[in-house]
Amino acid sequence: MTDFSADGRFSVWAQREGVRTYRGHNSRGASVLMGEPSVPGAFTPGELLQIALAGCAGMTTDGVVQRRLTGDTSVVLGVEASTHETEDRYTGFTETLMVDLSGLDDAARAQLAATVRHAVGVGCTVGLTLLAGADVTVDIAQR
Repeated sequence: MTDFSADGRFSVWAQREGVRTYRGHNSRGASVLMGEPSVPGAFTPGELLQIALAGCAGMTTDGVVQRRLTGDTSVVLGVEASTHETEDRYTGFTETLMVDLSGLDDAARAQLAATVRHAVGVGCTVGLTLLAGADVTVDIAQR
């Protein structure tokens, strides 16, 4: 199969591996398997969207969280998606940052929450793109 990244045209691409199963690649050599929920070891595209949202929020807030808490603090970001009743799309996402806040008083917790929300609101490319409703264009090209 043709590797479309070879000519520098794409920095990310997905290549078919089987029925409704694709492997996503980037130009740095990483890959991820995408498929139906029944495909072992695969993420659905919707799960990858949610992971991208969580990862973006985590990377955006990592510095402030680590500065406000002691040491190399463990952080988990969970994402819940709401789905439309009749259309094949998501209507919203709720991100939850789970971290040990036992070392902070109520005022410091509230300040950290406000700082995290602000950082995500101005610095998370994935979240900002979803909020803005980015256009999607689909082309077809000769291999």
